[in-house]
Amino acid sequence: MATFNYTTREFREKQALILDKVDAGEDIIIHRGIKKSYMLVPVHKEDYTISEEFREKIAKAREDYKAGKGVTCKTIEQSISLLESL
Repeated sequence: MATFNYTTREFREKQALILDKVDAGEDIIIHRGIKKSYMLVPVHKEDYTISEEFREKIAKAREDYKAGKGVTCKTIEQSISLLESL
């Protein structure tokens, strides 16, 4: 599939057409000036919905935190060391 490039002005003028292309799976890039560009992608319900399993993990993590379980890093070096150990 092709990539379509539009200026912000073109996007405003052809918004419905451009969004239809996004829905059809086309890659769309909106250029704002010389140095800024944005890619449009469709967002589906499952992209922003938290699953029940993930909610349970969050609840468990909160319980662990309240119980004092966890690791505290006071320096960048400690943080790096912890992340490297995972």
